[in-house]
Amino acid sequence: MTYEELGGGESLLLLVDGLSEVETKTADLVLDAVDQWAALGPATGTIVADRLVRRKVGPPRWQLATLGGVTTEAVERMLERTVDATEQGLLSSPMYLKVMLELAGSRLGSRSEAISRVLENASITQDDRGKLESLALKVYAVQKRRSFPLSWLEEAVTPARADLLIRSDIITVIDDGQVSFRHHLIHDYLASLAASRDPKIWGQDLFNALSLHSSSNDALVMLLEQVQGELRNVLIRSVYDWNLYAASYLLSRDRQVHGDTDASTEHEILALLGERRFDHYLATRRQVEDALVLHGGEVANAYLDADSLDEVLALAKSSLQNDAKYTAWLHTFLCEERPSPQGLISTLKLADGVEGWTAANVIRRLGLDASGRDQIVELAMSPVSVLRWRAVHALGVAGEGALETLFDRLANDEQSSVQYGALRSIVDQAYLSPRPAERASILRELAGHATLILNTRSLARELARILEVHAPPDDWSESVSPVLEAMLAVEQDTDELDRWRTVGSLLRLRGTKNDQAV
Repeated sequence: MTYEELGGGESLLLLVDGLSEVETKTADLVLDAVDQWAALGPATGTIVADRLVRRKVGPPRWQLATLGGVTTEAVERMLERTVDATEQGLLSSPMYLKVMLELAGSRLGSRSEAISRVLENASITQDDRGKLESLALKVYAVQKRRSFPLSWLEEAVTPARADLLIRSDIITVIDDGQVSFRHHLIHDYLASLAASRDPKIWGQDLFNALSLHSSSNDALVMLLEQVQGELRNVLIRSVYDWNLYAASYLLSRDRQVHGDTDASTEHEILALLGERRFDHYLATRRQVEDALVLHGGEVANAYLDADSLDEVLALAKSSLQNDAKYTAWLHTFLCEERPSPQGLISTLKLADGVEGWTAANVIRRLGLDASGRDQIVELAMSPVSVLRWRAVHALGVAGEGALETLFDRLANDEQSSVQYGALRSIVDQAYLSPRPAERASILRELAGHATLILNTRSLARELARILEVHAPPDDWSESVSPVLEAMLAVEQDTDELDRWRTVGSLLRLRGTKNDQAV
């Protein structure tokens, strides 16, 4: 139906789903088209479902709404039985409730169990299932999206079996020879099974692939559901080495469903989140507070209520006093020796993600002397990307002697996480500098990297977030101006230009408030 055909007054409901599955520019085009469609057809109702991102839409014509979960009362009425809190946490999702109703079976214990029963009900053979697991992980790793060529499916299971999977509604044909799994949760489940086979591959590359670069944690939750015992603890600590917010989310899921992760791991991660509530980047403060709220419970709430970093350290010290592993970790977290001692720099290099990042954060708290700085500068050239990331993170407090390394890693590192860390530490250096002239010089040099930053959207977004700082120096807005001017001069996207103008307005407003306070 065309726009013009809508003028006849026919009542229609246009439902757009899956907006989070496409690139931002494509999603914006879809929203523009829907907007025009609705404007030309007054009798047309429109609903756009977007699971992951809040878009910019015109308030007079659009309303933003959040769908709540299915209530306990509704679940029990449909199942004709009572459900406990754990099961309700799963069945509040219509997807899993639908699975339960279709199978009319016993209770479900996890997301993975629900999807496993869907596949069993479709009579998927064990041989096909193993091949589909490998295929699902390959699609995420190579395609970096949920759709993939039909030829890949045929090569994995033979053309005849591929046709059977399509007819059984496990695979959906899209167009142009592209297919996808019927639901993204089926894809997530199969990929998580493949990932669970080999803990040696648990690291940045795998987690980026499974989460589509942090856009969804569903597959990571399912991966956690596949592993048992100590491996659950290993997985959460490995995820922390990639994304502390994802690790805290997995930890909260584990506590709600299984609750068998080591108490020491839980308390260490909560303490680290509590410490970062006092980061000078306001965006980081907001993120860690959200993570603590999501986790919930007495310990997380205590860290939320802490009024200072000293209170956070005291809370950490008072926890798990008889736990040997936690007590050993506290030795690093509570270190007070300034500048950072050699032991901290050694801990920074450990394979364990929580231990390594604890050392990196404590080094930022305590500072570095010339010897420590030189050691970490050398580590910033390590062949191991996560060690380079920890190193550039720590160099944010290393003074001007580390700036050359930080700008080099921003411009030349092949890992986006290292570039991200270097960018934050460059802004750290500017923020922490006691000399306005040095601050201005650092930010002018950063402005010279505008094209590089804008060519990597994740870096541009991060820069926009970290320019807003707690207790900014009096000259912060003025010093940041060359960076904003460079971004405005190079940026071509209209929406992104508006983003940078908004950042500038916020910084000027915050600067004005500081002047008034003085």
